[in-house]
Amino acid sequence: MRRSIGRSMTLALSLGLAQACTSSPPVHLYTLSSMEVSGHFPSAQSAKDRRIMVGPLSIPDVVDRPQMVVRSGPNQVILVDDHRWAEPLKSEVTRVIAENIGRLMESGRVWAYPENAGGLLDYRVLVAIQLFESTPGRDAVIDALWTVQSLRQAGSETKTGRSRVEESISGKGYEAIAAAHSRALGVVSRDIVEAIRSFGEAHDQ
Repeated sequence: MRRSIGRSMTLALSLGLAQACTSSPPVHLYTLSSMEVSGHFPSAQSAKDRRIMVGPLSIPDVVDRPQMVVRSGPNQVILVDDHRWAEPLKSEVTRVIAENIGRLMESGRVWAYPENAGGLLDYRVLVAIQLFESTPGRDAVIDALWTVQSLRQAGSETKTGRSRVEESISGKGYEAIAAAHSRALGVVSRDIVEAIRSFGEAHDQ
């Protein structure tokens, strides 16, 4: 009799755990996308052929996690456990900026750290994301400090800049948030390419 009771309790516990697992909400994964470039974005020919490494890149600890983090008030954020980035956000941002620079400069010589460029670099782009903020139904904000290092001469030349971009979130859901951040990174990438272009123009003179 005791064995039957014990087996029944074990079976009930197993069924309960199985039901709990099947009732868990699905996890949705999101990625950032590189920009579509229409027309020709002017860049100095000398800069177009240069080898560029993007990274290392830093992002705030509050968003450096798998879950999406959204702002719910002036002093409060929420970790959305069932809506996550498909890969580490730091890698996502680095990859997208590198892809954007490559497309804007029409170049296949742009790498995202820690990829192996396999040779000497002409430029390194360092990026410190100060703010990566998402407010559902309102906007996505990116505030980035960036430095472009020209490594073509013995004495490294640098250009620094700051890009703060606010993109309205058009549409509902977390995919709209990812899309808004992707557009914001496109603006940051254009600013960086302008700095690289200015290096090329200076050396052409």
